Amino acid sequence: MPQQQSTKFIESVILTLYNYASNPREEFLLLQLFSTSLRQEIMEKVENMGDIVTGQPLAVKMVVDFHRLVGYVHVIL
Repeated sequence: MPQQQSTKFIESVILTLYNYASNPREEFLLLQLFSTSLRQEIMEKVENMGDIVTGQPLAVKMVVDFHRLVGYVHVIL
């Protein structure tokens, strides 16, 4: 499976598992997952700050996409 498809699949599974943070408990748990995964990914893969931009880390992409989704939902409501 190409990386682009696997990334989208993982993102979909995680957001579905946490029900798109539809209530405070699930939002808290999803944010904890993001926090832990960001720390882990930075410790393992980032040697300098440019690696975050050029390396396309999955955790950063998921946090940004989730932030955009939440912002979009708040604008609609």
